[in-house]
Amino acid sequence: WRGFQESWGDLPTTTPAHRIRQHNVSILEEIVRYGQELGAVRRDLTPMECAVLTQSLDTLAERWFHRMTQEATPDEALTWLPPRTLDLIWRLLAPEHLLTS
Repeated sequence: WRGFQESWGDLPTTTPAHRIRQHNVSILEEIVRYGQELGAVRRDLTPMECAVLTQSLDTLAERWFHRMTQEATPDEALTWLPPRTLDLIWRLLAPEHLLTS
């Protein structure tokens, strides 16, 4: 899976995998756009930039999880990783006024 994620950018645009990735990005962009309308997502980044950040964090979380399973059990890694990943997403995408309140 990691290799597949890392090769997203190298996929020919005609492949089903590329179309799936583009569909996923489109969904993330719509979610971000809606969050921006609600004031829950920062507006100084475009929906595409927020989607790319989220996908990058997904890749980071997968790497983190893999490393954690080398040091701990998968159950321990699953307990540890989700709150930290969500915290990173929150810190990157939340508007400043929500971070300081």
